[in-house]
Amino acid sequence: MTLASLTALIPSNAGWGGHGFSILAYVMYWIGVAWMLATAFVIFATLFRTDVVKPENFDLSFCLPCVGIETVAVTGGVICNYGAGVSARLAVPVIIVSYMFCGLGLWLAVVVYALTMYKFMHSHFPPPPKLPTLMLLVSQWSPVRSRSPQTLATCSCHLLHFL
Repeated sequence: MTLASLTALIPSNAGWGGHGFSILAYVMYWIGVAWMLATAFVIFATLFRTDVVKPENFDLSFCLPCVGIETVAVTGGVICNYGAGVSARLAVPVIIVSYMFCGLGLWLAVVVYALTMYKFMHSHFPPPPKLPTLMLLVSQWSPVRSRSPQTLATCSCHLLHFL
């Protein structure tokens, strides 16, 4: 998703680039959407359907799909806002899917927080070498509360002329 964002930001707005790089970023975005949906589905299906994950061995790497889903939402806003020549016809599906990913990432983050708190109450905190991984719990809320809605709302106002 970082490559899709940077493709929309840098080459599409450079003198030697143009609208073609915005289309490339658009295609990369949809590939990233499919990839993140598949990744989140596999990880959370494993988490909820099987008995593989127990409170004793629950790892904070289950936070990463939530962060990835929110990154997809931010990337959609960046492509629509800063991509050269992105029309409303291209932007509307990206805006809709990005808003849906904001909600999906928010509720998946709530589920992961609940499971993490259950783990902490049931067993114990991670050992000291693994304590820095608790920062993953903070990274889930930063895109969903600040960057995703702002970027998508700006994109909606500029491209779709709601105001």
